[in-house]
Amino acid sequence: METWDQANAPSVASMLFELRKDCLPLILPSISVLGFLLIGSSHLFSDPYQAASSGLALVLLAIVVLALSRLSYWVAEAALVMGCAALVGLIAIWMGITPAITLLIVPSALAAILGGTLAGFVTATISALVLLWPDGPLAGIPVETAMVTAIACWMTVGLIWLASRPLLTALDWSWRSYESSRHLLAQARGTQVRLKEALSGLAEANSQLTALNRLTQALRESAEEARRVKERFVANVSHELRTPLNMILGFVELIVNSPNAYQRRLPTALLSDLDVILRNGRHLSSLIDDILDLSRVESGRWALTKERVAVSEIIEAATTAVQPLFHSKHLRLTTDVAPDLPPILLDRTRIREVLLNLLSNAARATTTGGVDVRVCQQENDVVFSVADTGSGISPEDQDRLFIPFSQLDGSTRQPHAGSGLGISISKGFVELHGGRMWLESQVGVGSTFSFRLPIDGP
Repeated sequence: METWDQANAPSVASMLFELRKDCLPLILPSISVLGFLLIGSSHLFSDPYQAASSGLALVLLAIVVLALSRLSYWVAEAALVMGCAALVGLIAIWMGITPAITLLIVPSALAAILGGTLAGFVTATISALVLLWPDGPLAGIPVETAMVTAIACWMTVGLIWLASRPLLTALDWSWRSYESSRHLLAQARGTQVRLKEALSGLAEANSQLTALNRLTQALRESAEEARRVKERFVANVSHELRTPLNMILGFVELIVNSPNAYQRRLPTALLSDLDVILRNGRHLSSLIDDILDLSRVESGRWALTKERVAVSEIIEAATTAVQPLFHSKHLRLTTDVAPDLPPILLDRTRIREVLLNLLSNAARATTTGGVDVRVCQQENDVVFSVADTGSGISPEDQDRLFIPFSQLDGSTRQPHAGSGLGISISKGFVELHGGRMWLESQVGVGSTFSFRLPIDGP
C-alpha cells in the first residue's frame, strides 16, 4: 500500500491545503476568546496592566491574521505562529511567569496543523534553539524548564504527525476510491454508448432479417407453387401424350404382329419401318414414364412398399433380366454376394429397378470385358456395387451424371443411348430408402457405381 504522500500526491496535497485553510477561521475565534478571557481576568494577576495588554495582543493578533488570510494563507499562517511564539515569550519574560514558556508547544502545534508536519518540526526546532541559546532572549529561563519545553515541542509535533497518519491514509483511500469510481463511471458511460450502438445495430439487423424472412417465405411459397404447377403440367402433358401414343402403339403392334389383318400382304419394307416406329414409340412411352417417376421422386411423394427381402433374390432377378443384353455384346456378367447377408427392409420393385438401370448403363458403356456385381455388409448397411470395364468417366463429367437429362455424349441419337433419367431416378429411389449413391471412375479403366441401404431402413 503506497503512503499518502507517494500516491496521488498533487491531488491529496490540494485537498489537505483546502482542509488547512478551513481550519484557520476556526482557530482565530478561539484565540480572540482567549484574549478576551485574559483581559477579563486581568485583576487576578499581580500586574493587571500586563495581563490586559497580553489579552489585547491576542485579540489584535487574531484580527491581523484574519486580514492577512485574505491576501495570502501562508503569510497569515506564518504571522499566527510567530505572533503566538512572541506572546508566549512576552508573557514569560515581561510578566515574569516562567512556567508560561511551556506554552511554546502551541506555535509548534499550530505550525504542524496549518502548515504540515515539516513546518511543525521546523518551528519546534527553532523554538528549541531559542530556548537553549545561552545568550538568547530566554537565557534567564531555567535549563530544566527549557529542556522540558523543547522536548515537549518535539513530542507535540510528533504526536500530531502520528495522529494524522490514519487520517491521511483514509484520505488517500478515499481519493483512490473516488478516482476509481470516476474511472469506472467513465467506462460505464462508454460501455453504455457502445451498448446503445450495438442495440441500434441489432435492431437494424433484426429489421433486415425480418424483411429477408418475409422475402424467403414469399420465395418459398412461389417455389412451392411452381413445383405444384410443374407436377400438374407433367401429369397433364404425360396424360395427353400417353393417350394418342397408346393408340399409335396399339395399331402398330396390331399391324406388325398380324400383317394379314388387312386382307393383303404388306410389303417387307413397310413392316420394317413399322417395327422402327414401334420401337421408338415404346422408347417414348418409357421416357414419359421416367419423367413421371422423376417428378414423383423429387417431390418426395413416392409411396414405397417395403418388405423383408433377401438380397440374392433381387440380384438374381436383375441379372436375369439384363442377361440377353450382355450375351448380345459378348460381355461377361458376374455376381459376388456375401453369403451371410441378412434380409433388408426395402421396396423390392424399386431396388430391382435401380440395379437394372445400373446394369443397363454398364452394358451400354462396355465394349470388351464385362461387369461385376458385388454385395457386402458394412456395419448396419448393405453396399451394392456395379463395376464395368468401359472407357471410364472424367472427373469433370462425374458431377453431371446425376443431373436429370444429362448425357455424357450430349446426344440422344447414339445407339443404345438412354434418356439421361435412369441414374437420377435410381439415386432418388436409394435416398427414399435412407441410403446414398456414389460413383468411382478412372478414364480408360472403368467405372463403379455403388449405393448403400440400411438393413433396417425408415
